Amino acid sequence: MQKKRMPVFFQCLFVFLFIMPLAYGQKKSRFSLKEGSSLQPKLDIIRAPEFKDSKQGIGGCGYWGVVSLEFELNDKKDEWIDELEVYCLILAEQKGGVAVVLEQAYRYINVCCDEKNRVNLYITPSFFRRYLDNSNKPDMRKLSAYLEVRVDGSPIHKSPIVNTATGIPKDWYQKVGRFKKISNVLLSKSKTPFAHLDSDYYLYELPSQ
Repeated sequence: MQKKRMPVFFQCLFVFLFIMPLAYGQKKSRFSLKEGSSLQPKLDIIRAPEFKDSKQGIGGCGYWGVVSLEFELNDKKDEWIDELEVYCLILAEQKGGVAVVLEQAYRYINVCCDEKNRVNLYITPSFFRRYLDNSNKPDMRKLSAYLEVRVDGSPIHKSPIVNTATGIPKDWYQKVGRFKKISNVLLSKSKTPFAHLDSDYYLYELPSQ
């Protein structure tokens, strides 16, 4: 008894539907970061620059928190990434052990794979006065930072990029859902008084649409 054969069109369609989910599941960015101890965010304070025509002088320059990251890519010399995203999560301890969270992602353009790339994000002085110790100089030891470097929406590094304050669990960034989130106080460089300082030293931000 002769068996009926499936038409060629349906055979091809079956193979296509079977292979496509596997292809999407294995999709992975060809870019990657150089791993190592140097791949760690640094938390510091910096005083706002004093401009020539300032009427208040140095007394009008507040202290900003700064989160800086420097990284290199493992890819070919003279290769470029059109667009790259840096996601940042900050956990700040308040008095009494209560914490608040800052969360923001920024995009950068024309990232070269053959050199060190640098990003700075800034926390406004008013945030520290309102939510932390209300002192003139912020205490960055009370802050923990977690960053992801992403291409096409996916991280391109294997290990977490993290700087954790003393006494905070190492996996704190996986458990921040229960904390209050504060918006509009974690800013990119272009939105601060530091916008024009050493501008070519840092990655170029994607212009606002």
